[in-house]
Amino acid sequence: MSKSLDQNEALKEYMNRFFPQVIKDKDLRLSDIPKDGAETEEILAFGRTIDKRGSNPDHKKLGKLIKPLWLRYEKNGTVSKDLHVLRYLLYAEEPRRRWGFLSKKTYPKWEQYLKDILSAIRSVIKDKEKLAYEVDIKKEKP
Repeated sequence: MSKSLDQNEALKEYMNRFFPQVIKDKDLRLSDIPKDGAETEEILAFGRTIDKRGSNPDHKKLGKLIKPLWLRYEKNGTVSKDLHVLRYLLYAEEPRRRWGFLSKKTYPKWEQYLKDILSAIRSVIKDKEKLAYEVDIKKEKP
């Protein structure tokens, strides 16, 4: 019986790693975002939580931004401030790694790019949660 439970837990872990639960942009919380220092695999798994169908159906348009945004990052180290674009970039970055588009020379910079995207997502969500908290406080005051 315990072997079966262990197998179920292993299957759940596998499914969550490769097919994580979808989180809509409006429902995203700080607790959903990997912490600073997260491994690349965890960051990429978080990228798979994007709601590809509901949040912003125009992914063909977003797909055209991938290369220009990477080139901008290489040039001056900046990332987008749009939550959905940032989440889409994480989602789109996994195939680059999987299909070998990264050389050993670019891989460390790419890992930093993922971490900077994650940091920007965290910043957007912090601002959103802070604003929601301030609105709640204003409602409570007589």
